[in-house]
Amino acid sequence: MDRQPAERRDSVLVIVVATMCILLILSLFVVGLATRKTDGASASGRSAALPNEASVQAVDVHLDEFNVGVPTTTFTPGVKTLHIANAGKVQHELLVFRSDLAPSAYPLDQGDINEDGAGITKVSDGDNIDPGQRQTRTVDLSQPGTYLFVCNLPGHFRQGMYKVVTVGATPGTVAVTLGEFKIGVPSTTLPSGTATLSITNTGSVPHELLVFRTSLAPSAFPLDADGTVQEDAAGMNKVSDGDNLDPGKGQTRTVDFTRSGTYVLVCNLPGHFRSGMYTTVTVH
Repeated sequence: MDRQPAERRDSVLVIVVATMCILLILSLFVVGLATRKTDGASASGRSAALPNEASVQAVDVHLDEFNVGVPTTTFTPGVKTLHIANAGKVQHELLVFRSDLAPSAYPLDQGDINEDGAGITKVSDGDNIDPGQRQTRTVDLSQPGTYLFVCNLPGHFRQGMYKVVTVGATPGTVAVTLGEFKIGVPSTTLPSGTATLSITNTGSVPHELLVFRTSLAPSAFPLDADGTVQEDAAGMNKVSDGDNLDPGKGQTRTVDFTRSGTYVLVCNLPGHFRSGMYTTVTVH
């Protein structure tokens, strides 16, 4: 009879320990469920981001001696992910330039492209790629125009290792190029309506683009003493203006061409109009 209280205490201790173990197991189980729920929410968040990543068009680029292979030479404007593979036996690289120049007119340095030369804008560069290796790179081709995909390692350009690619304008877009000292447009006749001007400075100095609706010939434009156009003078109706563009930069602007008539596109920075930097467009 003397051991019964001790035995009861032992029984109570066993029950307390067992209860604590059960509670610990339940706590771990609840924490596990919460962790899986959080992971699931994170995974859902990552999945929600995938459509944005997938909206970037993937382009396979193949390099070997001495070719640059692409699935098409015409692209729609936008950001592209280039998956570049060197299938050759020597190192290659891939540079991307935007330019109105033909490859034969690119500025050269001992037969290789002068990458900082006038008239060309380098929009993408990357490390050299060893034989059998790959590289992935995102390139902004949002500006319509002509691009050159090229390997510029010594002698490779001279061997013809390049590909000309055209980025076409989206419907309703007019590609405008500014250079010394001319304004380039795909056509001097436009249909009546609103147009999006995709403007690129392909020159080596800053330029701007103004649009006037006027019945005056450019030779009859009212001028200031320095030869710049008087933008607010009688007979001059300025319908579009924008910031100056540094060399290699682009700008997109919506312009109202709903009224039929004659429009003149002008760069009015000092001396540029006097140098002939304008073009006349007829809207029907």
